[in-house]
Amino acid sequence: MANVTLSLADRGCLAVRGANVGETCWPEAVPELGHGRFQTGDLADLQDGWVFLRGRASDLINVAGRQGRSGGHRGALRAHPGVRSCLVLGVPAEDDARRR
Repeated sequence: MANVTLSLADRGCLAVRGANVGETCWPEAVPELGHGRFQTGDLADLQDGWVFLRGRASDLINVAGRQGRSGGHRGALRAHPGVRSCLVLGVPAEDDARRR
């Protein structure tokens, strides 16, 4: 992206800097965002202009401003006797209702 700088910060997490980065979250500010910088929770490697995502620093998932932990969902699924293994991830809704 033009006018965006990527770097690695604490624990190898991706940091995004630029004038187009938001200044705050609503309804309350978060320390990861501000002053032209967004500190993601994505573990990454930067090599020759490429970004390689390696995972997450925590199991916190943010969907349309609502935060939750994937571990709770995984635990509930694993508790079912018919489930041996599972993976929890977010995908957009077909009708994109999350943006309404």
